[in-house]
Amino acid sequence: MFESIVLFVAQNAANPLNLFWGLLFMVIAGSIIIWVVGALIFFLPAAIVAGAVWFFTGNPDYTGAAFLLIAVLSILKK
Repeated sequence: MFESIVLFVAQNAANPLNLFWGLLFMVIAGSIIIWVVGALIFFLPAAIVAGAVWFFTGNPDYTGAAFLLIAVLSILKK
């Protein structure tokens, strides 16, 4: 089984079209991953403040308002 997988990959790796689509897929997937990680890092302060508000009040309305307020301030600051 493993030998057939290696043989399949070896036979198709030489095809330039497969190389193009593989590289294109890696660029798109890498771009999406970088964008998601950047968004998580950007909204990390808002999430921390929202977590603190949730811990102290337990009110989802205050938590959402705190998250939105810090997120909007972060966007305006940038």
